Amino acid sequence: MKRAAVACCVILSVLSVVDLCRAEGFVWEPERSSYRTAGGWESFYSLNKMAAALAGLGDGIGYGTVASDGIGNPLDGKTAYGGPAPDSLVPEGIDERPGHFYFGFANTYPKTNDFDAYELGQTVIQPGMAVDLYFRRTTSDPINFIGMCGDTSDENINVNLEVIGQTEYLRLRTNVTNPVHSTKGGGDQDSVFGLYINYGSYDEGNLDVDYHGAFFSTNIHWWDIEVPAIPHEKLASIRLSTNGGVDADMLAFIPHSFLEAQSLDPDAVQAYVDDEELPLGQEGNGNYWFDNFGTIQRDLNLDGTAEDVQYFKIHNDQWSAHDLGIGVIPEPATISLLALGALGLWNRRNRVV
Repeated sequence: MKRAAVACCVILSVLSVVDLCRAEGFVWEPERSSYRTAGGWESFYSLNKMAAALAGLGDGIGYGTVASDGIGNPLDGKTAYGGPAPDSLVPEGIDERPGHFYFGFANTYPKTNDFDAYELGQTVIQPGMAVDLYFRRTTSDPINFIGMCGDTSDENINVNLEVIGQTEYLRLRTNVTNPVHSTKGGGDQDSVFGLYINYGSYDEGNLDVDYHGAFFSTNIHWWDIEVPAIPHEKLASIRLSTNGGVDADMLAFIPHSFLEAQSLDPDAVQAYVDDEELPLGQEGNGNYWFDNFGTIQRDLNLDGTAEDVQYFKIHNDQWSAHDLGIGVIPEPATISLLALGALGLWNRRNRVV
């Protein structure tokens, strides 16, 4: 199916779209997306093609703005811009290879690796503002997991597949947040929104992270969201980093299909910081705790069918750089089994795709 789609792009000679199909997997659709103001929901604008070309964004597909003259030309200094993150922001070694899509809002065209460009505090996009975003799928590969810098206050997060005509969209509704200190950016910001989608199995960065579309939302900056350093077989995990001693949260929505595939009881799974098990419940447990809030309905697999999803929260008030995971790390029965397990993990991490 994917080859047929690419071939169709070639026949139509839409070379820029072919590049997006190969490198992105997802394309933001500004005019289908919206944000909520005191006056109600407002649509985003696609960039004017001439303005996009002058800014070095080609035809501007996948980029948009919150304020416009009606034909996609930005208006003033409070304008925010959305689009795919530049290659320099993706995890080391991934570069432009497909399977890793980063998206964020900036106070200028989001083609720079300047951390200050992604501060939204002086734009119209403020903490607590609801956004309703549509991303057109240009790949048939499944989503492994999504990590987002966004709402962590409640479960008011919706992720689902929406089909309009013959086009599939990832639709994401949540709220903008005030993030904690960013390790990669080297500072704190007042208002931020960004996300990371890991899909397919194109390279080593995608190996062992098929969590059936699991979704993680955190107030850690989206620049600091990556694949786990050491994936575990029975664990849906994500790597988050910030300064030591920072107080931060993460919500995790894990499909029952993933837990069942791992023979795990959704009500009996554990949470881990790296390999350290976290205590369940909030009271009297020191720096780390996690809660299992039970089952909700979501379509995280984006197959058009809602399924049971287990909803968790992990809190850490002494954060640094860690893999955060939900599941069970089996305890080896003997030292020999431990050695064999370590060898197997080394082999999985060194496969060449």
